[in-house]
Amino acid sequence: QALEESERRYRNLFNEAPVMYVITDNREKEPYIRDVNKMFLDLLGYRREEVINTPLARYYTEDSIERMRAKNGYRKVLGGDFLDTERDLVKSTNKVIHTLVHSLPEYDAEGKISGTRVMFLDITERKHAESEAKRLEAQLLQAHKMEGWGNPKWQDPRTS
Repeated sequence: QALEESERRYRNLFNEAPVMYVITDNREKEPYIRDVNKMFLDLLGYRREEVINTPLARYYTEDSIERMRAKNGYRKVLGGDFLDTERDLVKSTNKVIHTLVHSLPEYDAEGKISGTRVMFLDITERKHAESEAKRLEAQLLQAHKMEGWGNPKWQDPRTS
């Protein structure tokens, strides 16, 4: 009875978490999805049957895969390290989601690392806002330069 209650509570916490949560198994030095929560499925637009037993890298952009391999990200986690970084995920519609990733080792019953636990926080809106702010800053700087052409006392605001 207590074990069933504990399992039910774990399942509820896992599925209702406000982040995308993935548990992987290590297969041939690659993370394969063992379990995902509702947020992962909802945000990426897949059904559970479509993602279970697939490589986690299937949902990364090519750029994210290259960065992960260049920094040996998965190997570091399998070595017992924690990993905090950014990854871009591809939705079923091919739209990209920008995420912060926190990854840590998953241990089996004998205490050996068997895979990973990965949490993704969607930061797409923040990334778009940062990009828009940079674009507006560049426009403002250009406007100041145009204004300054007729003013001999004009200085670049970045250097003053």
